[in-house]
Amino acid sequence: MLASSLLLFLDGKTMNNQINEADIAKLVTGLKELATFKDIEAAHIQADDMLCWLLEQLGYKEVVDAYEDINKWYA
Repeated sequence: MLASSLLLFLDGKTMNNQINEADIAKLVTGLKELATFKDIEAAHIQADDMLCWLLEQLGYKEVVDAYEDINKWYA
């Protein structure tokens, strides 16, 4: 499963939906797939999105908001 389609699948969940082990396994699989991307910048952008999504689902939206305020620089 491509990381982008993984994010779309997970994006349908809300904080009312409990994240389970299968969801975490999908995230790990997606992140491992991103590690193989030749476009490192695109991989990091997608990984950032996936991890921020997870943090928001776990109730850490304030942390994500602060992180997103930081300017990003990729090679």
